[in-house]
Amino acid sequence: MTGHGDLAPQTAQRIYAAMAQRSADFPMQAQRLAQLARTAGDPSALLTSASEAGLRDTALAVVAAWYTGTVGSGGRASVVAYADALMYALVRDAQTAPTYCADGPAWWTRDPPPIGVSPPVEKAATAPPTTGFPMPTTGSPPPPRTEPQGSTPAGGAK
Repeated sequence: MTGHGDLAPQTAQRIYAAMAQRSADFPMQAQRLAQLARTAGDPSALLTSASEAGLRDTALAVVAAWYTGTVGSGGRASVVAYADALMYALVRDAQTAPTYCADGPAWWTRDPPPIGVSPPVEKAATAPPTTGFPMPTTGSPPPPRTEPQGSTPAGGAK
């Protein structure tokens, strides 16, 4: 159902037990899904078969349990796996599951293991564009006008 062939049997047992505890119908549904899985060629075909058999929600719940490591939601959720949850599988080569210590104190200060991808090439930074209005670089700007237009300066001259 997940497309992964190396799933832990202990996690499968935990998922099954937690789902059976939540639904009396789950053991029968799981058996029907297992029968469909024997003839389905891939996860997509299995989901199609499960949908046609009225088991789509059950199939998706099982897949969600494998990826999140939980069965149920909210305060009633059961954790069945943490570090082995499939959501961490993509980064397992370079990152551990959150809150797990990877390799002793200050392990995060070491470079991650190589992943076979070249690092980006650094380019020289260009000067950022200026903001605001351009100001002349020679001379000082005229003083701001502080008198209303049309007023007569002191002394009566206009």
